[in-house]
Amino acid sequence: MADMPASLLEALRAAGARVEERFDGVRIELPPRPPMRPIGAALTAVGVAVTLFMFFWLSVPLSGLWRGHSPHPFQLIFALFGVPGLLAGLAMFFGGLALWSGRSRCAVEVSGRWLRLQEFFPPFRWSWKREISAIRRFTVGLTPEEIARGGAPDFVAEWARRGVRVEGTFPAPLMAALFYPAPVTRAVADALAEATNRARPERAAAPAAAVVDASAGLLGEEPETPRPPNTKVRLIEHGDGFAYDIPPVGVWRGSRGLFVFSLLWLGFCGFVILIPTFSGGQIAWPLLPFVALFVAIGAALLLFAVNAGRRRTMLAANAKTLGLREKGLFGMKEKRAPRAEISAIRAGPSGVEINDRPVLELQIHLRDGRKIGCLSQLTEDELRWLAQELRRRLGAPRTATPENAN
Repeated sequence: MADMPASLLEALRAAGARVEERFDGVRIELPPRPPMRPIGAALTAVGVAVTLFMFFWLSVPLSGLWRGHSPHPFQLIFALFGVPGLLAGLAMFFGGLALWSGRSRCAVEVSGRWLRLQEFFPPFRWSWKREISAIRRFTVGLTPEEIARGGAPDFVAEWARRGVRVEGTFPAPLMAALFYPAPVTRAVADALAEATNRARPERAAAPAAAVVDASAGLLGEEPETPRPPNTKVRLIEHGDGFAYDIPPVGVWRGSRGLFVFSLLWLGFCGFVILIPTFSGGQIAWPLLPFVALFVAIGAALLLFAVNAGRRRTMLAANAKTLGLREKGLFGMKEKRAPRAEISAIRAGPSGVEINDRPVLELQIHLRDGRKIGCLSQLTEDELRWLAQELRRRLGAPRTATPENAN
């Protein structure tokens, strides 16, 4: 791999970072974060509360074991459910102490096919990785809308603006260089974009990773997105227009994990229902409405997940109108909009979040302020490519301007 530009190296080293260039990438070790006493104190307090609660959780089923009695199998299962909570409480406790004292730090490495992130909160260390070919952008900070939507205190919002969000086609983004000053995060974002673009395979079909300054509200131009190689979206040309046929993507992919979650939910409900049966008793009648409610919620989630995976969509346009047709388990839904009323077409947040990450959808914005959203089951690359194709064919912009919004 070629050497990193001198300007990026100088910016990183001026921020106190240690840069180690390797034959297949680069490793950036950032200095310890400045002490963050409000956040550290809050996290430590939460960690103490969670740890004490989980000790109490474990003590209830294991009290018989301490007295020399053989525990019931259900008591052991109940105790095992408390172990992850205990570890999480200890991690929050020590993480809060590290933030309070200024001993936490971060390291990012681009090597081979992977971007690796390491967070050090002594004595704990966490590591995550994402494939380089799946990375699309490095977003610096959070937008004002994201800060406002979070409802966090001002000091938390101020620190939350400082970080690099590594986004791409993977399920959840990575937050790198979190809680570092703004000059450090921008230098890290520029260096990571440079390193990942150099490390990409020469024949990679994906666009180059871009740096987006969300904290300043500068979204810039979205890079050209090629047709995803595995997409099943089909273009149909006809006399005075065109149509895009989007077949069902399957329950596993279309539900974005909701199908598995609903099965686990229903399985837990079944476990709760069967416990009294194995014990020779029955569920107390005051609990029956609550059990029925939980089963109904699980069944609704399961139906929603199956519908998301089996939904078929058609986007069709003629000389005057753009139409949307969706067919799923619950029937058919159609929407139409005059082409002259379209003010913008882009991929945007649908209002649903998974792992604190917005689920994108195809959005068609109209001059009167209405929005048509669809196709949240597609990948981000498919959505951005399809939005790009619709803009080109319909002559619509990505963002509404005063001229086309009125």
